[in-house]
Amino acid sequence: MNTTALLIAIMACTFGLVVVNVVFRYRVLRAYRKLREHRVEFDGRMVLNRRRLEEEVIPRYPHLRKEILDFHRNMQTSVLLGSALVFLILLFGFVLLRRG
Repeated sequence: MNTTALLIAIMACTFGLVVVNVVFRYRVLRAYRKLREHRVEFDGRMVLNRRRLEEEVIPRYPHLRKEILDFHRNMQTSVLLGSALVFLILLFGFVLLRRG
């Protein structure tokens, strides 16, 4: 890859990171607001652990199963996509610096 292509790739990944942040922030906050309205309580360690959610939270709120799992899925997807894009930005930046 030449320098221009690497710079374009870094800019595209950065733009993608912003888009992922905005889209999933909207989805997560909407789901979180709904769970708060129903006074669903869980700690931060449960958010990314589906097994713990299914064992500890969903039995207390079976009527909100879909909303709880949607919240979990959106959080997990957001973290995964964000991490992948940051990794790509760092990788392209490293390659760009090495080619200098």
